[in-house]
Amino acid sequence: MSEQKSSARFTAFCILLLVIWYVMDSPIDLNLDWSPDDFDIFSDNGFTIGGIAVALIAIVFAMVMAGLVIAGVSFLLVGFAVLIGGLLLMIFSPFLLPVLLLLVVLGIFKRKSR
Repeated sequence: MSEQKSSARFTAFCILLLVIWYVMDSPIDLNLDWSPDDFDIFSDNGFTIGGIAVALIAIVFAMVMAGLVIAGVSFLLVGFAVLIGGLLLMIFSPFLLPVLLLLVVLGIFKRKSR
């Protein structure tokens, strides 16, 4: 039971870290050749293929994460996945990060209510 509590705390820490980072809106400079606008689904010139692809991947990732939480997978694995997936979402499609976090938190509460 102690391991489950520490894993749950780690997951909560990962979610809190992502929320703080998202609110601070600290830009991530990876020195890559592409511009983040290339992956923005709502760019000035309309929808972009890269933006739509990243949005679909993010939505599928969020559904998988919520499913893992509801299915009762270890909080430690969920915490790592949320941290990695959240960082990727912040880089490529930051407007979907709150949706991911909301789905994961709702999944955790649904699991606790069982």
